[in-house]
Amino acid sequence: MGVLLLQPTITAQWQSLIKDAKSCSNLRLNNELEDYLVFLLGYYNHRPDIANSVLAKEFLTSMTERCSRQRECLREVGDKCLLFAGFFPEQAEKRHVKIKYFIELGQSAYIQVASLSKASSASLYSALSYDFISVMEILHAIRGLSDPVNELTPFQALELWTDVKSQHALTVLRRHTFSSTFTGSRLKH
Repeated sequence: MGVLLLQPTITAQWQSLIKDAKSCSNLRLNNELEDYLVFLLGYYNHRPDIANSVLAKEFLTSMTERCSRQRECLREVGDKCLLFAGFFPEQAEKRHVKIKYFIELGQSAYIQVASLSKASSASLYSALSYDFISVMEILHAIRGLSDPVNELTPFQALELWTDVKSQHALTVLRRHTFSSTFTGSRLKH
C-alpha cells in the first residue's frame, strides 16, 4: 500500500495525487488539462449524487436547453463520464454498458461544449475531448496509488485496451498476464 501524504487543502491534495499518478505511470497532461482535472476533482469531491446520473438522458435533455445552460449541462455530462470512466469503471458493468460508452459520450459532450463556447474556453473543451483517454488514465493511476486492489480488473483492462488502446490498461494487462503466467512456477535458465 502506498503512503498518502496529506496536504493543507483539498486542491493541494488533488494536485499532489495527480503529480504522483503522472510520475508512477509516465503519463503527461498539459497544464490546462491538469488544472481542469484538479478543479473537477475538487468540485465533485462531495457529490455522491452523481452515482444516480442517467447520462444519456442528461445529454439529450441538454440539447433542448438555451445556449449557456446547454453548455453547462453538457460540461457536467462530460465531467461525469470522465469520472465514471476513470474513477468508477465498475459503473459500466453495473449499468450493462462498456467503459467505452462513458468515453464516447464524454468526448461528444466536451466537443459540443467546445462548439458552444468562446474561443478562449473552446480549446480547453476540445482538448478534453481529444485527450479524454489520457485524463481517464491519470484517474486510473490515482485509483491504484493507495492500494493495488483499486487497480483495473483484468477484464476492465482488456476491454479498455481492445476498445480504445489505453496504454495504462495495457500495463495492467501485462502485470496480470506476467504474474498469472509465472506465479508458482520456476523459470529455468
